[in-house]
Amino acid sequence: IPALMNRAALYLELGKDDLARIDYSLVLDIESDNQEALLMRAYIYILRRDYPAARIDYNRLLELDPQSYSGRLGLATLEQKEEKFRESLDILNKMIVETPEDATLYVARADVEREMKHEDLALVDLEEAIRLNASLADAYLLRGNIYLMQKKKALAKADFEKAISLGVPPADLHEQLQQCK
Repeated sequence: IPALMNRAALYLELGKDDLARIDYSLVLDIESDNQEALLMRAYIYILRRDYPAARIDYNRLLELDPQSYSGRLGLATLEQKEEKFRESLDILNKMIVETPEDATLYVARADVEREMKHEDLALVDLEEAIRLNASLADAYLLRGNIYLMQKKKALAKADFEKAISLGVPPADLHEQLQQCK
């Protein structure tokens, strides 16, 4: 099992998601309650847009550990991908009540709110995320994209530049920075 898990992780790093999925499946054939293999296979299924398979793995993971942070966050992401925004928000709201100091949860909720066209709510959550963790690049990226949608180009540019200073490759934001001009 450790060899398969390590190889699967390497395959993921190399972008060979299908080979990683096979190894995680082999682990689960041997040890059906391996939570890390369930989590990672569900993640791969989301990447492949195989949402029903991802849901099966997340549900199994949450059966084994109902309080699994990664499992609940993954399920919230899955709900968002399937455009079940209310369900996603319900999961995220419960998690925020339990751990109100977790900036990542506010960014996740802001992303759902953005998709629901509630940009003002998303901006409030992003402010809180940045207050809690000023080095969270995802918060600046999301806020920059919202500002760009709102035609607040100077604010968007400042957030994109902050994200770059936090390690986001400038090439990843080239298009957004061009739109800020």
